[in-house]
Amino acid sequence: MTSPKPKGMDMKIAQRDLLIATTIAEDVLGWEWKTGGWYNGEEFQTDYFDPMNDPKQVDQILKSGLDIKLKEENGTWTATAPNTDKETTGINDDTLIATGSKMEFALCFLLCMMVGDNPTNWK
Repeated sequence: MTSPKPKGMDMKIAQRDLLIATTIAEDVLGWEWKTGGWYNGEEFQTDYFDPMNDPKQVDQILKSGLDIKLKEENGTWTATAPNTDKETTGINDDTLIATGSKMEFALCFLLCMMVGDNPTNWK
């Protein structure tokens, strides 16, 4: 028996998560996809990268040295970072702010904002 294919909203969420993972891997962490996995230069990093759904990968991102603050209040996570490149982000505020129902969501949305990509606008 084969698994059913995701339909409708499930497919959109899966596509969004893949776009976010790729954006973070390439534009934030500087990784490159090569045969069978993500690499930083010639150093293999992982063959599976899904920070929207894997808290361990969020820890890896946070340890990369980015100036990001996370806090949880009343079930909502907020991620903030200095907006050091307003031209790239397209946001004029001094601080970037992203929220989500999970820590992973808030962090991933913030990281995409930092490189000028806003996943909340993706269709």
